[in-house]
Amino acid sequence: SFDDGTLADSVTGSAEGTRNVGDNEISGGMLHLPGGAKNTKHVDLGANPITTDSATLEFWFTPRANTVWTKLFSLGRDTGSVVTHTMFRDSNGGPSGVDVAPGGGTYGGTGTLAVDANYYMAMTFDYDEATGTTVVKAHCYNADTGAAVGSISQTLPDWRLTEKIDQTYFCLGASFWNDTDAALDVDEVRVWNGALSPAVIYRNLKNGPGVALPTSEDGNQNVAVLDLGGQTLERSALSLKSGTVQNGTLRITGTVDFSVGDYIVNKGTLDLRGSSMRIADSEKVRSGVLIKCQDGGSIIGVPKRGNLPNGWMVRVVDGDLVLVKSTCIILR
Repeated sequence: SFDDGTLADSVTGSAEGTRNVGDNEISGGMLHLPGGAKNTKHVDLGANPITTDSATLEFWFTPRANTVWTKLFSLGRDTGSVVTHTMFRDSNGGPSGVDVAPGGGTYGGTGTLAVDANYYMAMTFDYDEATGTTVVKAHCYNADTGAAVGSISQTLPDWRLTEKIDQTYFCLGASFWNDTDAALDVDEVRVWNGALSPAVIYRNLKNGPGVALPTSEDGNQNVAVLDLGGQTLERSALSLKSGTVQNGTLRITGTVDFSVGDYIVNKGTLDLRGSSMRIADSEKVRSGVLIKCQDGGSIIGVPKRGNLPNGWMVRVVDGDLVLVKSTCIILR
């Protein structure tokens, strides 16, 4: 977190190596990188930060110059085994983006950044052992307003993070290409085992750097409060075990996964129009509440049937989303 004026890991307490960064460049709880020629002023946070194939990287940062091809971070050994985030791609002031090698690609969807603006970015790797695929996502927000800047979502077949990326270096402001070091302020860096859910990512964005996580949520990404601040947040999937949507509308455009329990809507709205449902062990379905609303919470629409067995349907009953056994009425 840099809050103690050093590069010590706040979890382990160990200090990692640096590249020509003096003590005067860590102040006010932030790391200040002035930029310069390649390998001039950047920070090496140490090798092998990630030990699982599903993981999350979080950054609070402020670009200080729009120099072309400068990097927020690089994770890997060289250009053939690296994950990076480029703040200004192709031209000065150009869009930001993510590179994943080998076998990944170049994705420019994380938006156009402005110098001296504060940003939050979370990058997740979600590995599916059954299919051998990894879904790579990056979400970039304005850290002051909470406004979305841009995001990517890419599915990489036959790709595992711990196999594809040789994590010899985890660097801030560095590039494995022939690019200059970045002029950059970094407020906090977090490395997680596991791909954080969109609800937890949004919560961390709202809480900001240096805010301790609630004990009940540590290690359990499925319990969360998603406070939307009066806005509408759109997501392609909902697969949380339990939690709260409040002060806004959560719109699901893809799959709603009911295999793990109820999702509580509290003083918020869940928009399920256009979504489809998926239930694990669908042969064991029984009547009951799938999503419980309370304290003014509401549901708009119902998801499509998905994998429901014959004779079952999903309905909104008394404001709650419920699974019911269908009946046939014969008029004579």
